[in-house]
Amino acid sequence: MLKLFICFVFLAYSNFARANEAQLGLILGSITGISGKYDLGGNRAIDAALAYSVDGQYGIALHTDYLFNPAQVLTLGRITPVSLYYGVGIRLIEYRDRNRINGNTRLGMRFPIGLFYRTSNPDLELFGELAPILDVTPRTDVYIDDGIGVRLII
Repeated sequence: MLKLFICFVFLAYSNFARANEAQLGLILGSITGISGKYDLGGNRAIDAALAYSVDGQYGIALHTDYLFNPAQVLTLGRITPVSLYYGVGIRLIEYRDRNRINGNTRLGMRFPIGLFYRTSNPDLELFGELAPILDVTPRTDVYIDDGIGVRLII
């Protein structure tokens, strides 16, 4: 299962090696860890996270998403522009229940939707997202990840 996920991520990123912009930062929420994002140009991006899940499933989580970024630019008074994004991705989690027993690996599809705001000094992207997840193995189940974060534009 982990080998399949790693192969998928490697193939996805190898096709987009000419990224226009890279970002690296943190995500906090139902998963907490390192977050990265690559701008592919043409309002498309790929993001990924290596994180620890604390939302009923305790363990290491990996995900990567193909994003339509920005899908819509919103004007919210003095904080402008705030951009809406959405996408589709894949998640792999190796988790244990609350008692830290009965380990399990789950693979599922992610459907993130969120908002981001960019600052110019320093070059940061602040974001928040909700991501419904449809686990497909070892059994079908539905979860929702939430998170807020910050990434440095490098």
